[in-house]
Amino acid sequence: MAKPKIKILDHTAKPLHAVYFAARTCYSADSPQSMWRKKAPIDKMQALVLRTVTAGHHSVLEHAMFVFAVSGISRACSHQLVRHRVASFSQQSQRYVKSSAPQYVTPPSIKKQPAISRKYHKAIRDMYGLYREFTEKGIAPEDARFLLPNASSTNLIMTMNLRS
Repeated sequence: MAKPKIKILDHTAKPLHAVYFAARTCYSADSPQSMWRKKAPIDKMQALVLRTVTAGHHSVLEHAMFVFAVSGISRACSHQLVRHRVASFSQQSQRYVKSSAPQYVTPPSIKKQPAISRKYHKAIRDMYGLYREFTEKGIAPEDARFLLPNASSTNLIMTMNLRS
């Protein structure tokens, strides 16, 4: 069974600077280029960002970006993430990546009940067994994947701004 793993792969080099200068651009007659060249003390940047966000001007937070590696989540979870579009996603394909062994997520409510848990694991193994049989008999992975459950593990890269 897969265990979820999340790691920050990359981020805006200077997130506070990016957010601060976005806020300054909104409230200054100076150009962003000229403001960016000027040094600002961290406490001044923090104070302006706090005032701006407290006033409800949250769009400035969107200028700081973060890239996450996410693995071991269920397809059901990934579908909720991509459905709400809080970020940009690149997800592992079930069309091009064949499943060689069952990798899936078990919900806590199922784990709590041993009899149900056994049935759940058997059903998952059976579905993966059929998937393997179909692909070995020449069924294209993009067609055989219809057998795979929402519990199947997946991997994705997610880029999101600080506001999201």
